[in-house]
Parts: sequence; C-alpha cells; structure tokens
Amino acid sequence: MQATRLLVQIPSLDHFSVRARTGHGAVDAPVETMVYAVKRIVHNGEHLPDVVRVLAWIPEPMRAYLVDRSRMVDMEHAWVTANVKDNRATLTPFMESGEYELSVPNAPGSTVRRAARAGDSMEGRVWAALTPRAQSFVSREAVAEVLQAMARVLAGGAAE
Repeated sequence: MQATRLLVQIPSLDHFSVRARTGHGAVDAPVETMVYAVKRIVHNGEHLPDVVRVLAWIPEPMRAYLVDRSRMVDMEHAWVTANVKDNRATLTPFMESGEYELSVPNAPGSTVRRAARAGDSMEGRVWAALTPRAQSFVSREAVAEVLQAMARVLAGGAAE
C-alpha cells in the first residue's frame, strides 16, 4: 500500500445545531488528509462494510482534542474513521480483497518501525512493546534499570 489521500472523519470539539437548538461537544469533521494504514472495524464479530479505521495525519488545529482523549499514535498521527462511500475509488480494492489491515512500510506508530529503531537488545524489545503513551511516562533508562534489577534478582534466586 502507498500513502494516499482520503476524506476522513476527525473528531473535534465544536458547536452543532439540531432543530434550532445549539450544543457544544464532539463533532466528526470531514477532512481530506494523508492516510498511512487502513484497518477494518469489527463489531460483534463481523466486519463493518461501510466504515474503516485509518491511520491519518492530523492537521495542527485538530490535534488538541485528540491529545486530550489519548487518541494520538505519535505527535502528528491518529487512528480515525473513514466512510467507504466517501472514498469508494480508493477503498473498494481493499474492501474486496478480504484483508483485515493494510499499511505503508514503516507507517507512523507501527511496531515494526519502533522495533527497528529500538534495536535487538532486551531493553530495546521491552521499550518497543510499550505503547507511545507508556513511553511518554517512562524513560528508556528506567526500563534498563528495571531489567538489570530483575536480572540481579533472578541470578540471586538461581544461586541459592
């Protein structure tokens, strides 16, 4: 799959009106943006035929709401929804293929990219297994210290 432009639904905080009444809350705003991965949505064990989840680049003004809701994969990308009817020409081959997920090699936030960046050490593998949100709370040095402490405990327990 190549990165492509799709019309996606990005949740944002906005005003809306229904029958001459206004409100303030979450509204899905349609935005055309770059998409790096597409994933089918499963509901009650079945794939939904009319909507997919996509890993999209989020424009700067729309990021604050998604960051507050912990929806961002990294500083610029988040999983949002896209309607198949709005992107029929692009999404039809994916929907007909029967695949569950397609992504660009080294897509933002992908585990392959994080693992390659992290290295082959145990510390690197543990760091790559952490979610981006967990990585924001824990330093890589702290992960190394915990692994060293675990190794000391295991070595001491094996010697006894």
